[in-house]
Amino acid sequence: SHTKIDGLGTPYAKYALSDSGIILNGGRVEEPMRGFDYELGMRIPYISDYVETWAYAGGYHYKGRRVRDINGFMARLEVIPTDFMRLNYEFHHDNYSKAEHYGEVTFEVPFSVGNLVTGKNPFEGIGDVFTGSRDLKERMVEPVRRDVDVKVTVDEENDNIPGGNEEIEDVVFVSEDGSDVSGDGTKDNPYATITFALTDAKITSGACKTIHVMNSSTTAVIADNPTLNIADFLLWGSGANHPKYPNIINMPYTGHPTINDTLTLNAANPMVTGLGFDVTAGGDVGCIEVTNGAGVKIFNNMFRLTHSGGAEGAGIYANAATVGSATDPIFIANNTFDIVSSGNGAGIFFDGGAGCDTVFATIVNNTINLDADGWGWGIGFEYVSNIGSAASPVIVAGNTISTDATGSASGSYGIYFRDYTASGSQIFANIIGNDVSIVGGPYGSGIFMWMGSSTPENGYIGSAATPVIVSGNTVSVKPGSGAAASGINFWARDDIFATITGNDMSGGIVGSHAIAASNGIRLYSDAGNAGSATNPVIISGNVLNVSTTASDAFGISIASANIYAKITRNNMLNSINADDVGIGISLDATSGVGGDIGSATSPTIIAGNMMNVIGNNDNAFGTWLNAFGNVFGVIKSNYMDVTSGTNDAHGGRIITGGGGIIGDVTSLATYFTDNSGTIDGALNNYLLILTTGTVGGGNFVNWGDCSFTPVGGAWTGNYDIGDSLPAVGTGPVWTNFNASDTLTP
Repeated sequence: SHTKIDGLGTPYAKYALSDSGIILNGGRVEEPMRGFDYELGMRIPYISDYVETWAYAGGYHYKGRRVRDINGFMARLEVIPTDFMRLNYEFHHDNYSKAEHYGEVTFEVPFSVGNLVTGKNPFEGIGDVFTGSRDLKERMVEPVRRDVDVKVTVDEENDNIPGGNEEIEDVVFVSEDGSDVSGDGTKDNPYATITFALTDAKITSGACKTIHVMNSSTTAVIADNPTLNIADFLLWGSGANHPKYPNIINMPYTGHPTINDTLTLNAANPMVTGLGFDVTAGGDVGCIEVTNGAGVKIFNNMFRLTHSGGAEGAGIYANAATVGSATDPIFIANNTFDIVSSGNGAGIFFDGGAGCDTVFATIVNNTINLDADGWGWGIGFEYVSNIGSAASPVIVAGNTISTDATGSASGSYGIYFRDYTASGSQIFANIIGNDVSIVGGPYGSGIFMWMGSSTPENGYIGSAATPVIVSGNTVSVKPGSGAAASGINFWARDDIFATITGNDMSGGIVGSHAIAASNGIRLYSDAGNAGSATNPVIISGNVLNVSTTASDAFGISIASANIYAKITRNNMLNSINADDVGIGISLDATSGVGGDIGSATSPTIIAGNMMNVIGNNDNAFGTWLNAFGNVFGVIKSNYMDVTSGTNDAHGGRIITGGGGIIGDVTSLATYFTDNSGTIDGALNNYLLILTTGTVGGGNFVNWGDCSFTPVGGAWTGNYDIGDSLPAVGTGPVWTNFNASDTLTP
């Protein structure tokens, strides 16, 4: 019940509501005090001839700014029986602590550098006791005396704090029990609506920048459709503490007073907290509509929206051209959303189609429950061209999002960013520690990004210096019958830079679309690259469980012109299960003009992953690398159980075309080493190497030290350990290399 007051050292105070504002009514104060102490002493004769003894008397005086002064007397007796020990008894008495007694024993070890240099005992005299008083030379190194008691006082009921028992903030009060006719905006005679309260003379004059909406003994309902046009204003409901003066001791009731229509924020730096909203409406609408996006802070509120129509309905709906700034993003935190829409619905929605072009945002620790028959977004950025910046990425963290799109004819998304209308659109975001669950609908994705127009083809996700970060999220996607599903899905016209780590999709990414594959993690660029030689895409430590009953399934899929990636320690043991083709890790450098996978100086790394891949009615692959250009990769220390119900099963597949090579004899081999697992298919090999590019052009693959078991029968490859190229025998590897290439077991 005590709160620090800035500028007063460490004082504390209690806050309370008065009839017209907030008062500081004294409280508890802790304060270091200014002052001095002194003492005079003398050596006691006769006794000191045998054991040195001193008597002291003195006093102390300390003055406080907010607390009582202290004045006191002290006496001290010191006995020095030997050079290395002192005995002290001390007595204090003052107007605050009364009588206090202290005892003290200190030890000092004598050490003479002079004796040490001259070869004498440096500890000379340590055993001498009761030798009488020390001489003047010995007393010149007397230690400085320190006070045993640092004076800090605590005053529990102090009215001398600045503002004590005086009003420190003007407030206009609103309550459902109030009146816009007879009310005067005081706590005991409040207004009935926020709209009328905004016309109060204290507010229009600028003297007051706070409205407090009080709850009644039951849940209050404020019939109102207010618009806030005043900058730097606080709308504060009784469902939360005052953001600056918490723990007010005489709040009449708690709970969120409810507004039954839209609140429009149309001025800079508004703050909305502790309110409830229960709105029924159609069209583009929000419980809160942000038309001026500067410095907005919305936290600790409750939103309920019943929405109809094909437009967007959201708990918080923003259509301002610019929302937030790099130094002051919109802040949305600790709110609860319950959204039901027969059209398109969202918990939080930034509508670029209505003019929202640039957003800087921090969205944390919200709980969003959404049921939409149209498009559904837990947190949605639609047609927003500029999302965050390299210096100030959008933060989406710690939110819990549950979307039920069972009746939806469209798609359902947890966290959604899309703009394909503007050239050069770009996103910088950190998406961390969210819990996303998607149920129902014809398409579902937990975390989705789509950036870039088609003319010209550019639109970026992250940058080399500032990749998009997706980390520590829990994602489950289970859309309806005939639906496609993805856990994390990035689509860009140009380059993608991302770090995707520690996400948990063990709850399932479950699809059933007849054509579209289901993906755990998918990165796709139709004209750009995934990563760069110096800043590769990082996908590490994720848990993936992907299945589909009607098409292909991928654990991790990257498709772009050139691919630079580090894919490590991902767990897909439970499992990648496809009706058709199943692939654990797929890298496809054939987008646009096509390109390379890795380079001689920066090979793509696939290491330490565990996977169980099933292609029930088609082929199954542990790793699948396909490039129009060259392939430089290190595929090492992975565990792969690969099963095909009807067709081929391959641990690894590496294919190049268009003149590309696999590895390079003069620079770096492509490695497929230290991998293990089981292979179970109609045709079994644990490495398939094909090049339609440069056969005999210096391809170099090292496939040594692998340990696979052909569960489905004997190996059906054309190359075995000890064979010479061109391969003609049978074994675990199938290749079309010739004698000018190198295949090293």
